[in-house]
Amino acid sequence: MKYTFLFFVVFFSNLAFSQMEIQEEKPIATTKKKKATITHSDFDVIHTVRNLIISLDKKNGKWGVVTKNFETILPFEFDSIAVVHKRIWVRKNSLEGYFDFEGKELMPIKYTDLSTQIFVQLYLVSGKLNGETGFFELKKQRWIPVEFDSVVRTYRKYIKLKKDGKEGLISYPDFKIILPFEYDQLSPNKIRYNEIVFVKNDGKLGIVNMKNEIIIPLEYESITFPFDFEGHAAVEKNGKSGILSLENEILLPLEYDYIKKLGSKYIVGQYGKYGVMGYHQQVILPLKYSKINQDMFKYESIINEKSLKGKVIAIGILPSGKKEFIKNDFKAVKF
Repeated sequence: MKYTFLFFVVFFSNLAFSQMEIQEEKPIATTKKKKATITHSDFDVIHTVRNLIISLDKKNGKWGVVTKNFETILPFEFDSIAVVHKRIWVRKNSLEGYFDFEGKELMPIKYTDLSTQIFVQLYLVSGKLNGETGFFELKKQRWIPVEFDSVVRTYRKYIKLKKDGKEGLISYPDFKIILPFEYDQLSPNKIRYNEIVFVKNDGKLGIVNMKNEIIIPLEYESITFPFDFEGHAAVEKNGKSGILSLENEILLPLEYDYIKKLGSKYIVGQYGKYGVMGYHQQVILPLKYSKINQDMFKYESIINEKSLKGKVIAIGILPSGKKEFIKNDFKAVKF
């Protein structure tokens, strides 16, 4: 089913981050349905959404919502109306609020700069009350003052915000500061049941925990995979790559031009040669190949002929052009 949306623009002002008292809202009101003595000829503009008609009244120049049977859902007294995530946003006398499709008030008409994105996962709407930014919880019907410039993303337990060009993290539902606004970018993650945050400043990457304690210093150009279940990741610094543990232990020194996961080991490249290494520079296959290819589709018939189906994880190509099968026990078998 198609939905018709009316779009509007919201702007956030630059404010300092602070925690303030949570204010409880009064019980919500409900707009009762009643028969409307209006017809299509009374409307200047008509937009149909689901079984509703959002219309502009010719007589008073105000917006309202009626059913297709012309029963009033919202009276013709609003300056603007839009449908946002199955809810109706309204503006009246420069103030904004939300209603559901039955005309039930979800958010009182006393806010400004309400977001056109309702954060469905947390049932939150960001905006301003008396010039101060914050969030309105639709389920609990309460306003939480929190100062920020913009909402970057919501997670199940966190909200990522931006202020003065820096990102920070607050908790949900208690809205407490977890990470201050001091990072260019941040991304919460979970590794081995540990909650960590990838952070970036001045083009350098690192990792902190939820107490803002540094786990991996912010000194790397890249952190890839990212960390696997074992807590290991490839990092790059000054154009060279290595492997670190989540405890910041160097498992493979930062001296390789190329690193890629291969089962429980790693394909590594150095000066145009490739091999397979384990942790702490354990040589599994020496750097003797000009290429190690994990795409084995075109070699499937040969693999089947040699009864190696399910046992080959890569193809090693030697400088001479000859090839070797690399088995899942990391032994090389010639073609």
